[in-house]
Amino acid sequence: MQVIEYGESCFGSFLIIDGENINPHEYDERGDEYINQLKLKLVNELPNVIDKLSIYDLKKIAQLIVENNSDWEYNEDGSKTSTCEQCRNYNYNEIYTRISLL
Repeated sequence: MQVIEYGESCFGSFLIIDGENINPHEYDERGDEYINQLKLKLVNELPNVIDKLSIYDLKKIAQLIVENNSDWEYNEDGSKTSTCEQCRNYNYNEIYTRISLL
């Protein structure tokens, strides 16, 4: 991967990897497999920056995993929300449990 371009346009977010838009459109003939290979180019760069990722970045990755993979189930009993009595900050704790074996 040599060039990454991203932004917003009239049609929403866009991401271009090495000159290839990974957002398929209705006239796109490249196919899902080709688009997924472009996505993998981006995801495969994560190990190169793992030591620079903040807890916020890692939390977003975790959210992407549990929200887009049916192997994870929200644990309603263990998850909770509260407000700190001292600072009035809204606190939450969401727990997801893997429901399938690897």
